[in-house]
Amino acid sequence: MQDPGSFTFSWYPELDSSALGIGPTGDYWISGLEARSSGPGELATVSATSGTIREPEEIAEHRTGTADGPTPAVTDSLTWTPGATPRARQTLALELTNVAALAVDTAAAKLKCATITVTSDGETALTLLALRPESAVSESGRTVATASAGGSATVRLTSGTSTLHACSSGAHG
Repeated sequence: MQDPGSFTFSWYPELDSSALGIGPTGDYWISGLEARSSGPGELATVSATSGTIREPEEIAEHRTGTADGPTPAVTDSLTWTPGATPRARQTLALELTNVAALAVDTAAAKLKCATITVTSDGETALTLLALRPESAVSESGRTVATASAGGSATVRLTSGTSTLHACSSGAHG
């Protein structure tokens, strides 16, 4: 899908090499990926869901059967069909494992004024891009960052779950 509402991106930080041009650049509306730890075999993972990019639910149907012929066989297959498409919601959910920093393009994620829920296993610098210039990023009604004239704001998050509110440059009012 060109513009998915949800995706998971994982990488092995120990394989990053700026000299060789190897490392994560981003995925869809996420960029600026940095891992917290790069030990051998460690993974860094971002799972992201924008409630404004509507995707139909996928319904899997499992079928088993038999096949006749000179060599009888048991068949096993899965088929997927699209189900109901949920209504759009102004939400963004991020689940982060071993992620020190990332940026979210709020316009590409189709957010206007959204609730952003981030669950992380450690400290993370979350940069929100394409915000309304000089607008507040808040948590529990308290301003935690203010967007620059260029529309970016970085919020330092701790381990656990944080719930933020921010408005993109596409939001009116």
